[in-house]
Amino acid sequence: CIYGDPAYPHSIHVRGPFCGSALTAAQALFNKKMSAVRVSVEWCFNNIVSHFAMLDLKRGLKLYLQAVS
Repeated sequence: CIYGDPAYPHSIHVRGPFCGSALTAAQALFNKKMSAVRVSVEWCFNNIVSHFAMLDLKRGLKLYLQAVS
């Protein structure tokens, strides 16, 4: 399964951090370990986008270069 943000719905294939104020010690440890790994994965995504600029939608959009009309 894939570990995602809390915004993603939980399913068989997507997991997220445990939420709530009454977490067990194992759940808190899981959240801590997965958040550390997630940061390094996001660095890899940044590296991929820097090599393949077409994947970066913000840079790919050419807004306000010419009049629409």
